[in-house]
Amino acid sequence: METHLTIIVAAYFIFASVAVISEVNRIRYGGLIGIGSLCRMLYILLVVIVPACIYCGYLMESITSSSILYDDKFIWTFYIGAIYTILVYLMFGFGYKIKQRDIPLKDGTMDQNVVLISTIFTIISFVALVLWASGFGGINQLINDANSIRAGFIGSSSNVAFFKHFVPLSMLSVFLLFYYLFIDDSNKGKRKVIYAIILFVPSIIISVVYILANDGRMLAGIFIMLLFLLKLKNDYEIKGVSLKYIFFKLFVITVIVALLILNADNIFRLFRGTQILNSNETNSILKTITKEFSFIVTGLQTAIVNRFNETAEFMLKNDIGNGIFAWLPTSLKPVSYVDVWDYNTKLINSGGYGQAPTSIVAQSLYDFGMIGCIIIPAFYGFIVRKVEKILNSYPNNTFMSTIYIVLGFYLAKGMAYFSMYNIMMNIFFIVVACIIYWMMKKITLGRK
Repeated sequence: METHLTIIVAAYFIFASVAVISEVNRIRYGGLIGIGSLCRMLYILLVVIVPACIYCGYLMESITSSSILYDDKFIWTFYIGAIYTILVYLMFGFGYKIKQRDIPLKDGTMDQNVVLISTIFTIISFVALVLWASGFGGINQLINDANSIRAGFIGSSSNVAFFKHFVPLSMLSVFLLFYYLFIDDSNKGKRKVIYAIILFVPSIIISVVYILANDGRMLAGIFIMLLFLLKLKNDYEIKGVSLKYIFFKLFVITVIVALLILNADNIFRLFRGTQILNSNETNSILKTITKEFSFIVTGLQTAIVNRFNETAEFMLKNDIGNGIFAWLPTSLKPVSYVDVWDYNTKLINSGGYGQAPTSIVAQSLYDFGMIGCIIIPAFYGFIVRKVEKILNSYPNNTFMSTIYIVLGFYLAKGMAYFSMYNIMMNIFFIVVACIIYWMMKKITLGRK
């Protein structure tokens, strides 16, 4: 097993190195950091490098996970997994490169309604937070019971749980105001700036409450990472900062965010005012990575074993159906399908609680076998390129520039946490924000 894993680790790191160099050259020659680049870089980090680190943990420190099968009879699954991982990456790139119609540029003037729109987002998110929390005994109780709620042990006592999906509008308000205050160099009135600073505070508070209420370690990391990405993208594309400096800062930020995610339990406990866990056991970085991200390896291995043994159902119908009706309240959904993540969790049968996500590789296998590993990433790459073109047609627009990074990052996150339902729920608040933005735009133009 050790020899085989060593070969696979070497293959992963060689592939990751080639892919990173290729991506850096693509960004350098293209002159912009696109959504496709975000998707590929996050894929390399979470779907390629992280599994390699998990295997290194097993080889160097005998770190195991109860859900990863290291028996000799499962050696073949690691080779097949590596092949599928590379195939999916290449097919995503193929779909992304499919030629698409150019979209005419829209009004290139800097949007002037950012502060007003941010105010609307903050008000909606606050009302939604109060309504959502009312089903769990209030905001304090919601935060204290976050872990049990996320695991499904505690449910809402009323029919207001759906309002949860409007609360992240506060996060978008934070991103917009951050862009407006610290990135946008256009002339702004002093009163408007003071009001924006005042509005910035409640937007951050609501966002932090939402993160704590979700017990969202990854969400906390995303929140901080997006703020830096907004700045770095502008520094590179508008101010012409060197790519070496951009990548150095991105590396430092990624390390900081990773440490935040890996130590989020105690950080959340500090915010909640509960006792911090003191462990006499010193966890190495490889052990922590294995604990937090073993689902990437487990999901792929489980999908491979059950697909090759012909014991897994094809889940494409479930994936599409759950995605199409994701935005409807449960009571209004015409059909209900087993979620692919729940199906994956059932097959793993690790005895733990919660839900085991799937990467785009594992999800493609569950949906449609090897053919799925060709069609699904290619289609996803095509969609990512389409979204990129649409957003690029709004030059020098504060709102769309912010949406570009926020939506782009959530689409990139889908490479490691993939399912149509999960992606659709992640971008729900972004779609709501765009609808509000376009309505405000029409009202403004109507008055003129």
